[in-house]
Amino acid sequence: MSPFQKNFLSEQSIFTRISQTRVFTGFLIGIGYSVFLYSLLYLTREVYRVLSISYTYDLLVLTDSQVNFYNLFFAFVSVIFGQSACITFWYDRPGSLFGSKKLRNISIVNDQRVMNWYFLSWFSKLATALGAMLFLGNRGYFVFSLYPDFKYIFVLIIAVLFLQTWSTLRLVFRRNSLKWMLASFVILSILAFGLSRINLVDYKTLNNMVLQENVHYKYDLDVPESGSYEVPGRQARYKDIYIVNSKVDQGNSRTLVVINNREVEIEDLAEVLDDPRSKVGAYTLWPTTYRLHIHRYVKMAFVNRIKSKLIRNGIFKIAYAVIPTEHEFDELYYQNFFLPMPVTYLASGLYGSPAIELDMNLFKSIIEIAQNDAGDCFVDDISVRESEFKQTIKSKIQEEQNYIIQFHVNDNVDFGDYLKVLSYTKMAVEELRNAYARKKYLKEFKWLGMKDRRQVRIQYPYYIIDVTSDMVELSGDE
Repeated sequence: MSPFQKNFLSEQSIFTRISQTRVFTGFLIGIGYSVFLYSLLYLTREVYRVLSISYTYDLLVLTDSQVNFYNLFFAFVSVIFGQSACITFWYDRPGSLFGSKKLRNISIVNDQRVMNWYFLSWFSKLATALGAMLFLGNRGYFVFSLYPDFKYIFVLIIAVLFLQTWSTLRLVFRRNSLKWMLASFVILSILAFGLSRINLVDYKTLNNMVLQENVHYKYDLDVPESGSYEVPGRQARYKDIYIVNSKVDQGNSRTLVVINNREVEIEDLAEVLDDPRSKVGAYTLWPTTYRLHIHRYVKMAFVNRIKSKLIRNGIFKIAYAVIPTEHEFDELYYQNFFLPMPVTYLASGLYGSPAIELDMNLFKSIIEIAQNDAGDCFVDDISVRESEFKQTIKSKIQEEQNYIIQFHVNDNVDFGDYLKVLSYTKMAVEELRNAYARKKYLKEFKWLGMKDRRQVRIQYPYYIIDVTSDMVELSGDE
């Protein structure tokens, strides 16, 4: 004999024996559940945003359209769960009150509970994984956005949840099921749109509180692009120095130095950067590299003063922050990318540092590079167009591999124009190294072992030195 009673899902007994008080209480439970779940989801999102704050005061910034969309998604999930809680309350009653309808009620209640717990389990795991990847990782939120790129997934989640709540109830309502589903959807939509307009946290104020400490938002800082760059290793030590233009005094083009979110005068750099681990010859396995984040339109006269001050303080391990020329993601994602600063030859005569001491007589070829005030380049006193500059340097190196590039830095050019020269020279050497590595080892240079890399570097070394007016003046060389 079948355990199921005949017509145990009959429509005529749906609201039988459910008092008005119980119906009203169910509605209150559903609304209360919706508000509670919406608040929980909303606050969880804001907690993730707070956890995404980095040491440079970056965070996940949501636009108004993103906030409205996520709020609406949270609201729909909440009201659907609220409806499920309401249905569960109505039908979760002692079996003796229903008699032969007991199995019907158990089926309805179990269907609602299974949906709730399965979804909460899946959604919590997914949210934790995405949160760890996007917000707690290395600025993963700059790589991609769930909205608008994957907004259809949220729509599908809402559709599946709503239809799942009616999977058993449709058997009860039968022919009238579509009518009741439509009425339910309209009511839930009205409640969801109303609930989504509630912002429990002033997200704009939170954004402003964090971003007012972020150098990229507080000042004008447009880091130049480079076709050659490096990424720091795990054990590397870096200290960031920002050379920016003030947004307040844009008309005066006031240039500022910012360290640890504090504006610093050039004369005070020695005190601020008094770190013995950054000095040449310091007994440390990974000495500190000072990474200069420089606005592309800052004049080289100012940059050279900073470099001169650093070198006087015994700091020679310096790099320039850059953005890859063909970057795929948001520019803020590449804040750690850098291009090492060329050796400043004249500094070796001042400080006698063996780390940068060079004997110019050891080189058979000296490639002279200079720029005029407009940023035009000259190689060995011959004007070279930007599109031909890299190939010109490659040809010079191929003619004589025992070479050194001497870059006479013009104080009047923008830093962005100066960095182009460094980028093209490094790219020229890298292309020569890759061609040699492919020919001899059948691999790209970056995939070679340390021993083979050393051999390729010997074949195509990279020697470039800066000659600045500050260094010439300090050495007494007119």
